[in-house]
Amino acid sequence: MVLKRMIGNQSANPSGFFGRFVVRMMARSNFDSNKWMVSLLDIKDNDHVLEIGFGPGTAIKEILKITTNSHVSGIDISKLMVDQVTSLNQKAVTKGRLDLRLGEATSMPWDSNNFDKVLAVNVIYLWPILKPVFIEIIRVLKPNGMLALFLAPIEMMDALGFSDLDAFTLHTQEDVLKACKDAGFAKTDKTSTQMGEGTGVCIKAWK
Repeated sequence: MVLKRMIGNQSANPSGFFGRFVVRMMARSNFDSNKWMVSLLDIKDNDHVLEIGFGPGTAIKEILKITTNSHVSGIDISKLMVDQVTSLNQKAVTKGRLDLRLGEATSMPWDSNNFDKVLAVNVIYLWPILKPVFIEIIRVLKPNGMLALFLAPIEMMDALGFSDLDAFTLHTQEDVLKACKDAGFAKTDKTSTQMGEGTGVCIKAWK
């Protein structure tokens, strides 16, 4: 239980040597979900995309690879992740295609009506109250912009012991859809995919 708690805390906000180890685990375990989510975004060249809680940068790397003129921004609460992903993608930073910031999802440092698409993979569990985060996401989205949220298989979250940790809130699909509506999203949709650990779900919401 102690090890699971340590892993859970580092998954939420990686730091130090053990944080680097957990990040490598996260990159492997979340690889398929990140690829799937990026495919669902249908990103076009010149799209401005924001990832909240980008972690080891798997989705960011994929977006930069499949497009030539899109601009990617990211925000994460972990300085380790901001520094590491910035260093790994220095070429994109130099070209002005990548902008990574340290900060919270409830107060983001970008102007209103800024992003075509917002992505968040496996970070919704770090938001105990969803509505304030969704209101802030609506603010930075352009009109008709889309939010895509990945909800991990409950079986995986239980196996990792995250359901027992104070830092994590296991929101149901119904909780998320209701919070989207309450925050002011115009419409929502959801789709699912079978993964090794169970069924992963993507909830989309449009401004």
